[in-house]
Amino acid sequence: MEENSKNMSKYNAYKQAFTLMELAKSEKNLPYSIASIAIAESIIADRTQSYISYKEKRWFEANKDKHIRTATLVDKCNKHFKNHSVCIKRKNSSNFETDDLFLEIKDWLKNRNNILHAFAKSNPGMPTMDINDYIQYAIKTSEEGYRLISLLKQWFDKQKRITKTK
Repeated sequence: MEENSKNMSKYNAYKQAFTLMELAKSEKNLPYSIASIAIAESIIADRTQSYISYKEKRWFEANKDKHIRTATLVDKCNKHFKNHSVCIKRKNSSNFETDDLFLEIKDWLKNRNNILHAFAKSNPGMPTMDINDYIQYAIKTSEEGYRLISLLKQWFDKQKRITKTK
């Protein structure tokens, strides 16, 4: 019963996450976009951590009580899946696809950091980013995060199926 309760809790969290990310896609505003970016990173960390905890059990056990950066988890997955392509055929015929999932996620994490740190911060003597440019950058990063976690979810579900058949 406890396992089922944990699964329902995660299911509900993911359901809320995708609802908020869909709202960010439709509303295209700064608050929803920033929330969507944070949620996308959380999902990336969750899925990659879950895979690495299975694939590199010894490494994960030695590090599980420490903070493991999302980029580290992505790098570890990339080690196992270099140039990994994924495609999702969508009903509206606008497919989600990538030729190198983990490299794209790694690049997206850099944009995520820029969004979370560039709102008011700038290098000494340099102006902050123009607010309208910042808002557009956040919206684009949010949309890209949604695309990447959709692809990551497909990759993860495939890995789970492969693992269960072994």
